[in-house]
Amino acid sequence: MERLLACFTLLALLGSVSGRAQDLAELEVDHALTLDYPTPHTKWAQPYAGGSTRVLFILDGRGTLPRECVELMQRFDLQAEAAFWTRIVDSTEEHWHGGDVGEARLLGLLGQPWDCVVLLQQGLGNMNAEQQYRLLRPVADGGGIVMVGRRDERVLKTDNRLAQLPAFLDPGDGMDAYRVGKGRGVHVHRRPAIDYYEGWETEYDLWAQRLGRAILWAAGREPAPDLALQLDSEPIRWGDWSHSVTVTAPPETPARSYDLVLRLRHATGITEALPAGKVESGSQARFRLPPLAAGDWTADAWLYRRGSVVTWAIRPFRVESPRTVEAVDLDESWSEVGGVFSGAVRLAGPAVAGEVLSVSLRDRRRRILLQDSFPNPGDTVPFRFPVEPWLPMLVTVEARLAAAGQDIGWRTAYARVTKRHHGRFNFLIWDVPKGTLAPYAEQSLAEHGVTLQLAHGNPPNYVAAFDMAWVPYTTRIQAKVDANGIMKPFCWNDADAVAKHVEERANAHLPARRHGVFVWSLGDEVDTQGCCASAACAAAYRTYLASQYASLSELNRSWGTSFAAWEEVGIADPADLEEAAALRAGNYARWFDRQAFQSWNFVQLCARYKAAYEAIDPRAKVGFEGAGRFERGDDLDLIVRGNTFWSPYPGTADEIIRSIAPRDFPRANWMGYTKDADSLLAKYWRMVTLDMDSVWWWRWDCIGRFHGWLAADLRPYPTVRDILEDTRVLR
Repeated sequence: MERLLACFTLLALLGSVSGRAQDLAELEVDHALTLDYPTPHTKWAQPYAGGSTRVLFILDGRGTLPRECVELMQRFDLQAEAAFWTRIVDSTEEHWHGGDVGEARLLGLLGQPWDCVVLLQQGLGNMNAEQQYRLLRPVADGGGIVMVGRRDERVLKTDNRLAQLPAFLDPGDGMDAYRVGKGRGVHVHRRPAIDYYEGWETEYDLWAQRLGRAILWAAGREPAPDLALQLDSEPIRWGDWSHSVTVTAPPETPARSYDLVLRLRHATGITEALPAGKVESGSQARFRLPPLAAGDWTADAWLYRRGSVVTWAIRPFRVESPRTVEAVDLDESWSEVGGVFSGAVRLAGPAVAGEVLSVSLRDRRRRILLQDSFPNPGDTVPFRFPVEPWLPMLVTVEARLAAAGQDIGWRTAYARVTKRHHGRFNFLIWDVPKGTLAPYAEQSLAEHGVTLQLAHGNPPNYVAAFDMAWVPYTTRIQAKVDANGIMKPFCWNDADAVAKHVEERANAHLPARRHGVFVWSLGDEVDTQGCCASAACAAAYRTYLASQYASLSELNRSWGTSFAAWEEVGIADPADLEEAAALRAGNYARWFDRQAFQSWNFVQLCARYKAAYEAIDPRAKVGFEGAGRFERGDDLDLIVRGNTFWSPYPGTADEIIRSIAPRDFPRANWMGYTKDADSLLAKYWRMVTLDMDSVWWWRWDCIGRFHGWLAADLRPYPTVRDILEDTRVLR
């Protein structure tokens, strides 16, 4: 018996070890920082002659923040790992991702040798004493630490702040440098919040370069030689092309020869490469600037040896012109297909001989889609373009002024083409990426099968840039009542309150309508039945009953009652809103009518939202998702006939929709609640074979019990790749 118990104990132990190993393997997938999904970037020091720098990032694991680690890895020679302190979706608790296994993983990471630890908007307060000691001891012994956002004064002490910022760090970036024992520390005051605009990638690229410098300096890996860039005068005036930039290579003994790379970059990302070549240490090389358009520029230079970056430098400068493109004024910033984009370009300053204004519509890749040219334009130039069906959902209206083939300057404005993605197969994702790197997440979603997004509020420009139609989560219908039995925040039959509310909801989502709404959602997991004790609800109940019975006497026969007038009809007990007593007494007709009314009452409320949304969007399809079940007594037939879209959870409702709904009635189910490809594909193909025209996935980012569509580094999860491959024939 003892031997048998020992065997069971051993098996349980082996199972526990195996389970922890599996959990740890999954955590490695969740924390992976791969370069599998490249985005535009400048290789500031990649590869780096100073060697690789080992970096441990500590940050929140949700959203686009983890991608910032990958962006640094693309630009700098970093070997990086990450540990996530996060609040898992659908949880109220924050902890190290993975719980006990996650903490064990963190201790393992802290036991490895790191050149620098970077806390991205994280404090040390989430670590216990042992974790803090393991993190800080190597720093005090000569390592590096960078705190972005929060500063822990116990580590980066005011008394230890360097009076002068090291030359390698940019003094204009809101950075402070510190001594931390024998090590170094940097406090980066804040991360930038960069909106989507023409040139946002350049602004972010420069920010990543600054943060990379902070990491290299903290790690003691900054380049020894300093590279200098100097312009002979500033600002540069357009038309005066006598200016030059001088590159000074640092002196060395013995002297060395470097490969010099030099470029000029406009704030919008347009680049000009200058012919460079070899340069000797301690020498200068002077380069004549080519004609440049007005605006903000940087001169960027690198010294290479044997294919690796030895050092680099950046020099911002500005080109000014008295003749400018002041603005692009649009009559309307949106249009349905078949409409027009019209407006006027305003120019200012003295005209330049032979100038030509070009007004174009461009896509997010800056390809010209439509264009008109206006020689000798004057100061106000009207324009007009047809909105063709092949235009993307976001176009850049660009006004570019040039003379003798040389750009003087330009201005842009965004315009949206309303597209709803009706009449096609779609894949919907819950929520929209946010933050500076949201456009890269959006791009990955678009490239990996997503065509619709459901979220609160209105879509930002980058959603239109990647041709995603929108599903606004406009409200969430619930049937909660107060202590007096009156529905909160208002009775569904309070006509004035309902009218005010639905009009507010419609007006709040006008930008979504202009973008392009696939369906208007009244919420998920809504209450599909409801009533209350208000006078308005009682009157609605009588109206409903009068529509069901030919006469009052017929109702009395059915219920076994003796009402003398319709005004007397109501529930037997004001405290028994659902007529539960009638069910217990076997008066099934009276009980059933009350249940049927609650379904009818819900659908009438949906109709009021529907009317409000149709008033601003004639092609609106209105309904709800993730609610409505046969076994709960919902009137499925009424829901289908009273709404213009419905995405229930899997069940009998799917068959009802397939049987009676018109073909242009959107329908789907939610999926994404397991992690293996087989079970997920079963859900996917079930929707397809049940005639659904879209698949809905919860959600774009997620770690924990479920996985999002994209991993932390914005690549699809391995399981998602399997799904994409299996469903390629459909998509």
